[in-house]
Amino acid sequence: MPTDFLSILAREIAVIAFTAAQVAQIAIQAVYDIDQNCKADVFEGKVLAAFDLQLRLKIEANLAGLGLPVLLFYIPTAQGGHLTLTRTIVADSIAKATTAGVPVDQANAYLGVADTLIGAGQYKDAYNMLRLAYQQIVQ
Repeated sequence: MPTDFLSILAREIAVIAFTAAQVAQIAIQAVYDIDQNCKADVFEGKVLAAFDLQLRLKIEANLAGLGLPVLLFYIPTAQGGHLTLTRTIVADSIAKATTAGVPVDQANAYLGVADTLIGAGQYKDAYNMLRLAYQQIVQ
């Protein structure tokens, strides 16, 4: 072990330089990881948004009468279905139609019946009412 001042100083500088290099490497890795995680979060967000839009469009197409009622669209959310989302889509569509000046009285009446049927556990009948409500505003 060196005992003279210059040797000790050189050793301390070497230790500090080595430690600084390690800290810098850790910091660079952390910044890289954050960047990658942010990119992954943005990508995941875009994928989820695209999935949500695709699901909404499929529900709206079925509400419009394209095809037979889809089971997942009238099963309650608690049971793995999308009835809550389906109802939300219809209510949202009615609100947008109202803003656009489209008559919505009959659609609102069907929505009210659908809500009553949902409360009674008659989900398929409720879905049929939601379809009628939606069809009233898109005709």
